[in-house]
Amino acid sequence: MTDPLSLKNFNALAVPLPEKRIWARLGYSRSASLPAAQTRKIRDWINAAFLLCEPRGRAVVLPLIRCDADTVELAGGVVFHSAKLADNLRGSARVAVLAATIGEALPRAASAQIAAGNGAAALVYDAVGTETVEAALDHIDEYCARAYRSAGRGRPRFSPGYGDWSLSAQAQFAEILSLSALGVTVTDRLQLLPEKSVTAVKGLVA
Repeated sequence: MTDPLSLKNFNALAVPLPEKRIWARLGYSRSASLPAAQTRKIRDWINAAFLLCEPRGRAVVLPLIRCDADTVELAGGVVFHSAKLADNLRGSARVAVLAATIGEALPRAASAQIAAGNGAAALVYDAVGTETVEAALDHIDEYCARAYRSAGRGRPRFSPGYGDWSLSAQAQFAEILSLSALGVTVTDRLQLLPEKSVTAVKGLVA
């Protein structure tokens, strides 16, 4: 491929702390009235968890060859089967195939908090991990859109396991993006490890 994003590594992503999204995931808004001591404790947990995140990712942008009722074909012989995915990508010129992870340190620390009986801290750590890896994926898909001068953000990202798109597609992501080089593996149950790792595709409009 001659595309400038034939395979792009995103190492040590400078992802800002997604604090507003973390508070929202925890069930609070910025205007929520919490006792000052509780707010400080939660904020301390958020900051400690975020320091353990090592956001990084990979992406490849492939031309969309065919988009039928339930089949998506990309350049290089990549074929996905999902009617909802096909509907999501219809009208796109290219498709960004994406992956992001925050590494192993935070999930390990969250497990340690649970083992120590600190479920509240573990819940906060989990929220930080979820929102930080999504913020990393935001950064990567926005980079791809800019690189190809995509017209607007287009439709939302679409991930294996959503709708009728089988999790078995994770094995294809592992091959397309060489996820092992990112430190990410796919288990026999088609889960991604480390836990806070995500894959997705994003249609890019010409």
